[in-house]
Amino acid sequence: MRLFLVPDNYYNHAFNDSKSFQAYRVESPDLDAHCYAYVRRNSRSNEIIRRAFQSKIDKREDDGNPAIPPMERFTLRLSSTPENAARRQFTIKKVSATGWVKSALGDLEDHLRILDEGEMSIEERKIRRERESWKESVTDR
Repeated sequence: MRLFLVPDNYYNHAFNDSKSFQAYRVESPDLDAHCYAYVRRNSRSNEIIRRAFQSKIDKREDDGNPAIPPMERFTLRLSSTPENAARRQFTIKKVSATGWVKSALGDLEDHLRILDEGEMSIEERKIRRERESWKESVTDR
């Protein structure tokens, strides 16, 4: 989903633990009202979002403007339970892009995970994925 995020401090209901979750106010031209999205603080998604905001904050401080986080564009995968959706609260599952244009490489978060695997060749990565999926299928039996 393409939307605007702004860091927020609204913690309530299923997301009342500000030590575990980071809250964001979500706005979009497709929505009639704002809602809230939450991401686990120790997650890769939160790290990506936080860094995107931090780079904008650093630029504003260099310009002498206040360090207020601006509204940023993201393409995210969200999920929710019916109860949380009624409260306009969602969980950020994955960052697809920092901005509204997705890469031809796929989701940003998946691409970063591949880079974290090190300097493996494409063939080595393919073999590794096949081994991991084989292990999962064996353990599921």
